[in-house]
Amino acid sequence: MAGLPGRPPRNRTYITITTTFRALLAIALLVGFYVLVGTVIAATVAFDVLAIRHPNAGAIKLAVATVRAFLARYGVADSHRPARLPQPDVTGQPAGGRR
Repeated sequence: MAGLPGRPPRNRTYITITTTFRALLAIALLVGFYVLVGTVIAATVAFDVLAIRHPNAGAIKLAVATVRAFLARYGVADSHRPARLPQPDVTGQPAGGRR
């Protein structure tokens, strides 16, 4: 049982288990990150090999369409359209037209 606020726990096993769990969690997260990066790199290499060997493959067209849809959905600006920025009022008049 954990100790009350302001008091240490009753036994040291609780502290050891908590510390061990945190260390294992940190190691798992670090390893998971490297596995994720390795998977992305392997998928990129596999895609490149597929693109070189079969330039007309339907999978390539599907992958390009998927990436474009993802980028369009999550707000990456289209490079063909200039951004529309708000135009500042340079007349010196207040917004209502009166001073």
